[in-house]
Amino acid sequence: TESVGDGISSIPKSMRRKNVSQLPALSQPQVLRHFLHLSQETLGVDFNIDIGQGTCTMKYSPKIHEQFASSEKVAEMHPYQDESTSQGL
Repeated sequence: TESVGDGISSIPKSMRRKNVSQLPALSQPQVLRHFLHLSQETLGVDFNIDIGQGTCTMKYSPKIHEQFASSEKVAEMHPYQDESTSQGL
């Protein structure tokens, strides 16, 4: 196999970092927990009911949207279909 070489040498000197980045030193489990927590904030509906969001506001609920959109009844509907034929889905 070919050697990839030094990746930094392909970056122009004007674009290279002058100082070492000040990123915190984290272990792999800490990083994993962080991103798991972020994913739970996005899909929080599954884990926690937050009444503070209100009951009349739009919420990001991707699982229910996917379930509804993948329904055969919805997939076969036409945008201009008569409303009386689409009641009760």
